[in-house]
Amino acid sequence: MKHNPDGTIRYKARLVIKGYEQTYCGATYAPVRKLTTFRYLISLVGKHAWNIDHLNVVTASPIPEVDDDDIDMTWPEGWPESLNAPTNIVQLKTALHGLKQAPRLWHNEINSCLLSVRFTQSKADPNLHLRSDCILMLLYVDDIAILYQKDATEAGIEVKARLLGQFKITNLGPARQLLGIGIHREENGTGIGRGQKAFITTILKYFNMQNAHDVSTPMDPNVKLDLDADRGGKEVQDIKGQQAIVG
Repeated sequence: MKHNPDGTIRYKARLVIKGYEQTYCGATYAPVRKLTTFRYLISLVGKHAWNIDHLNVVTASPIPEVDDDDIDMTWPEGWPESLNAPTNIVQLKTALHGLKQAPRLWHNEINSCLLSVRFTQSKADPNLHLRSDCILMLLYVDDIAILYQKDATEAGIEVKARLLGQFKITNLGPARQLLGIGIHREENGTGIGRGQKAFITTILKYFNMQNAHDVSTPMDPNVKLDLDADRGGKEVQDIKGQQAIVG
């Protein structure tokens, strides 16, 4: 279940392999983006009125070919009998979600593509790619943020077209939500704001506090709390729930 920036919900289904049953998988490391990099790039966008577009790879893991010829899987339960599968076991040609080496294979695939169109991998963050014509690309698994100056709009469109031609990618246009963080542009185009309204709303609904109201002073600092006095000799109910709310 995926949440859109406007609060609506869409559903996705994936064929997932039982990677936890792998007995050997070789190298599995894939770099993960740094939030520090994301915050820095957002500040650049706000300060210099850059464009920031959002691309989503429809199926990131099943794109790269596996580099091991000995990965087998059984058909998933409920597979249509009408397909007349000749055997219960098949050999993988491309990576699937759940495969331990899938993130590494996908990162190598997208990284090779970007290097071929004159991007350079950042030494500070391997998921950040830069180009001399002021185009920046930030990767996070199947999400791609592309940032470029207004003067580089034509080059930015060209890069997006190259990615769209090589991979099955959805062009979501100007970024409204990345990494679970909402992005709002000011009307004049120079300022930019970040927020996590969707996440906060989810937490409030989880604890049934969506109708709670904020106050200037949530608690009187002079009140002395006494567990024994407050419970009146009764057992405290749902201590874990209260601890979860405070956390």
